[in-house]
Amino acid sequence: MHHTSWQEALTRGLKASAGFSFATPRQRVRGRAGTIQGHKQGSSLEYKDFRDYQPGDDLRRIDWSAYARSDRLIIKRFHEEVTPRVDVVLDNSASMNLADTDKARVALAFCSFLAGCAENSGFRCSPWLAGTRLTRLVHHALPSHWQAEWFTDTRSPDLAFQQQPAFARGGLRFLVSDLMWQGDPTPIVRTLAREAVTAVIVQVLAHRDMVPDHGGKWRLVDAETGLAHEVALDRDQVARYQEALQRHQHLWRDLAHRFGVLFVAVDADQMWGNWQVPREMVHSLLQVQTP
Repeated sequence: MHHTSWQEALTRGLKASAGFSFATPRQRVRGRAGTIQGHKQGSSLEYKDFRDYQPGDDLRRIDWSAYARSDRLIIKRFHEEVTPRVDVVLDNSASMNLADTDKARVALAFCSFLAGCAENSGFRCSPWLAGTRLTRLVHHALPSHWQAEWFTDTRSPDLAFQQQPAFARGGLRFLVSDLMWQGDPTPIVRTLAREAVTAVIVQVLAHRDMVPDHGGKWRLVDAETGLAHEVALDRDQVARYQEALQRHQHLWRDLAHRFGVLFVAVDADQMWGNWQVPREMVHSLLQVQTP
């Protein structure tokens, strides 16, 4: 797919975010109930919270009176430091770019849509690419400034999540992927949910992923390994494939429910032709902004 197609997807997602912002959920930080706030409220010089000292922190922000009381090095956190961050993780594996489908474009547009909602909410957005490792794109930049080798990784994102991602504590997290790989998804779902105020998995599938063509012989090429297989598909084999796909989706959905993560599935080809925000997200996560 050409560069112009990726830019078209980024632009379309950003335009679709107009009029939407993230609802303000309740969160609990260190045992105290609170409400997340956007950076458009107040000044970055306004004091908001404490956190433990980490190597490299500005020593001028150490609260020495707290150190005298507790023998712990504590850093004062200011408004800009506690501004909620929206971490958006895009599956950058080559299998997302399925030929003659809109899967890759919709996945990229959806990430752009989420970044636009974050901007409308006054939140900061950190886009990530997941493949062999997790790579953060331009920090807090709008989608028009995102640049990457889109959908070129030869590994599925499960390997990337074996790291310890630098996700923001108490933020919103999204994984946008087709989820089409084998293996236990528990570590990924657990990582997404850990210390997040909201976590969402968006499964983007092409219509051909859900209803593959049948009849005759086919040469299937693994987009990530390049391995080719000659197969003959009939109706029974397609039916078995669809049953396996449903079991796979149920596994992810059940795990998401167990960890308090919202699971959303979209038909990419249908969505590209008629962009509609998934109903589950509108009901639980998004709000329509009034002029």
